[in-house]
Amino acid sequence: GPLSEVDVLVRIDQTREAEELRNGYTGKLQDARSSKPEDKEHIQAEVFASGLADDVDGAIQVLLESGMSTPTLRLVVSRVGSLHRAGHVNWSMLCLAWSFWLFT
Repeated sequence: GPLSEVDVLVRIDQTREAEELRNGYTGKLQDARSSKPEDKEHIQAEVFASGLADDVDGAIQVLLESGMSTPTLRLVVSRVGSLHRAGHVNWSMLCLAWSFWLFT
């Protein structure tokens, strides 16, 4: 149905976004690229000065694997490991579950 098509289109878009994010990404903030070198220098200087570069690398990794990155999700991932696609919603299944809940 239409919702299944929405799920497919959203998944295609999410896959494209993830590929763009991974393009040239090494997993380290220090290797990041920027269209404006001064932006890269400013951001990296601030992050490295804060001592949180490893945390930033971890947050980006969680974002790439799970589709989202929140403090709670990063804590869970640090304890149990990768949660592939945890931030993704299957809209057709969600609507199906809601309809059962509403009409039963």
